[in-house]
Amino acid sequence: MKTIKILLYTLCAACLFISCGLEKLDNYPGPNARIYGGIYDAKTGELIEQDIIRGAQIEYIEKGWDNPETQYMIFKTDGTYRNNLMFSGDYLIKPVRGNFVPVDAKEIKVHGDTEINFDVQPYIRIKNATIQQSNERIIASFNLEQTVPNKIVRIGLFAHAEKNVGEPFHSVATQLNMNADADPGRLYHLEIELPHNADKLKKGGTYYFRIGALIDAPEAKFNYAPTKAITIQDYVPPTPGSNPFKLTLPVFVDFGTNISPYPYNNYVRPTDNILSNLIDQEGNNTKFAVQVTKNFSGENTLGVNNTSLRFAPTATGDAFWSNGVETPTSEVTVSNLNKTENYSFVFYGSRRDAGDNRETRYHVKGKTQGEGFVNTASNSANVAIVKNITPNDDGTIIITLSAGPNNNNGSKFYYLNTMLITPVAYEF
Repeated sequence: MKTIKILLYTLCAACLFISCGLEKLDNYPGPNARIYGGIYDAKTGELIEQDIIRGAQIEYIEKGWDNPETQYMIFKTDGTYRNNLMFSGDYLIKPVRGNFVPVDAKEIKVHGDTEINFDVQPYIRIKNATIQQSNERIIASFNLEQTVPNKIVRIGLFAHAEKNVGEPFHSVATQLNMNADADPGRLYHLEIELPHNADKLKKGGTYYFRIGALIDAPEAKFNYAPTKAITIQDYVPPTPGSNPFKLTLPVFVDFGTNISPYPYNNYVRPTDNILSNLIDQEGNNTKFAVQVTKNFSGENTLGVNNTSLRFAPTATGDAFWSNGVETPTSEVTVSNLNKTENYSFVFYGSRRDAGDNRETRYHVKGKTQGEGFVNTASNSANVAIVKNITPNDDGTIIITLSAGPNNNNGSKFYYLNTMLITPVAYEF
């Protein structure tokens, strides 16, 4: 019994000691200040729109401590921020990893309600932006003002049921790879086809749309125009083959993981979904689409980069390919063509450092048909041209690839690196 009493006294003393210690440790005041503000375009005075997910951050360090910890805040999508749990004191603060030219940290004093704004230079300004529904399409139009010499990597139109829509957070998007400078006099267009996304953008539903553009700079994020809410109205899906677009300039399609610059349309992997709204050489939306409808064996970056042809090295240096023994034919379907027009096709294929014959047959069939051949082994100068093909009544033309009769490779490899869709009168 005596032992139990001693243990109880010991426990009580320990608890008293701990509680006194905790009282000493816990007597620091809590957060007693608030900080708020926004990130502004130094030239226009407008807030610079941001992403909440993977967006720019505010980095801050409280001064007066040994080895102070770097802390972070995030911006709202409109470019504002607020933190109600700050301690009064002196800080170093700066916005980082964003869609603006990097800036130095500045010293600030936080006490009570403190407003701190950041004036920066955005990489890109999206100007004169409009987003509207036109029958079965959502159409975005805008100008681009580039403030640094770096190339614009891509532009995009993003959609979601939530206001925080952007590149990291969307349910539907259409993006155009540019890798080029902005043309200040050009009105850019991006479109989302509603019938192709009817399960995600439902008639009668309200959705948020946002235009974005990404610069080629370390840790850069998208620059944006303000979000636009649109309630999807009823529309009539177009009849297959009813596309009225009259092609007057070539359409360039690059097959493979290299991203070729504007005006190429990039079909990155054979397993990708349909590539819609192909643009022509001047960026006009043809409404044409291309899709792999019978798969290839894979993709590579083993094509010939330096050719005597008028293609970008990125377009000749990558390819969709097939092992003709295992996959005797592969197929690409071009759709939504104007069924009242005829088209010609130019095909380029190559595999560098190959000394055998890897002849590839390109068979093109609509209501009319034709075919061309090219030895793709170390090919730096030759293309296959198939002329004057009439689309089927549904606006489709089917391209079937296979090993040509002169292909003596043991695996019968065949390739598709680049394709042009051209008006009949076009001379390559």
